[in-house]
Amino acid sequence: MKYFLYLLSIFFIAPYGSYSQGDIPLGTWRTHFPYNSAHTVVATQDRIYCATSAGLFFYDLNDNSITTLSTVDGLSETQVSELAYSSTYNILLIAYTSGNIDLLTEDNLIVNITSLLEAENIGEDRQINHIFLSDRLAYLSTNFGVVVIDLIRQEVSATYLNLGATGTRLPIHAATIYQNQLFLASQEGILFAPLTSNLQFFGNYTFFDETDGIPQQPTSAIAVTEDVLYAGVEEAGLYQLENNTWSLVPAISDTTFYQLQSIDDQLYVCVPGRVYRFDGSFQTLANLEEPRQIAIDNQGTIWIGFKPQVFWRF
Repeated sequence: MKYFLYLLSIFFIAPYGSYSQGDIPLGTWRTHFPYNSAHTVVATQDRIYCATSAGLFFYDLNDNSITTLSTVDGLSETQVSELAYSSTYNILLIAYTSGNIDLLTEDNLIVNITSLLEAENIGEDRQINHIFLSDRLAYLSTNFGVVVIDLIRQEVSATYLNLGATGTRLPIHAATIYQNQLFLASQEGILFAPLTSNLQFFGNYTFFDETDGIPQQPTSAIAVTEDVLYAGVEEAGLYQLENNTWSLVPAISDTTFYQLQSIDDQLYVCVPGRVYRFDGSFQTLANLEEPRQIAIDNQGTIWIGFKPQVFWRF
């Protein structure tokens, strides 16, 4: 597949409003809005949504326009923590730093889910770190556990709290499903449990440790590509689980991981200073200060959200 790399530039340098692609000469850079520090970006059928420190905006792939979104447009809040898009149900999930959640449907209706915002048993820290989609379910990794949202019923269907080895509070950084088991990257390492088990009971989870070939220490990212499970272990490196055996991936020496993503059966690894893509071998896709997330539109264009800015290059 042929890829084009676009880097969105959103920092403001002159009060001229927005620009279209036709205004930007080939090989140059153009600034658009006073939005910087992008931390999450997703591609829908005809838009690229991006959340920054200043709020949420989208780039329209049809008319090349950029539109900012706020509470005036019906959003519940403006400080977005994570985004996820279900192409199956055409729903954009918008998670806010407060724990509040909006679902933007294909009819441009906004459904607000306040269950986390109003919950009394999860403490004040309601940060949502990652969203993993599996058919109709969205698994939200949070600093207090896992929250599952049913995209069809448009409600919270389950919460998995206090998943520490002794039933204590455990921050979860990311989630995925591998071989009919739920795998979680947590502050205490990687844990897993069969999907058929009671996932609300901490005793049904098993932690990997050194005897399994992987350190039991904070793990920030996890993803599955072509039946291989990858995990980014802080201060240790990138590990892979294949044929029930963990091993260190020697091609990547980085020990801090922002994101692991599986897109079109390819693994993308965001680390400080660069983005890797695994296509038979690991190759550097881009050199960026803090690349946070990858999105690929229906034309094969790669979009990268990163800090301290969000760039777009032709």
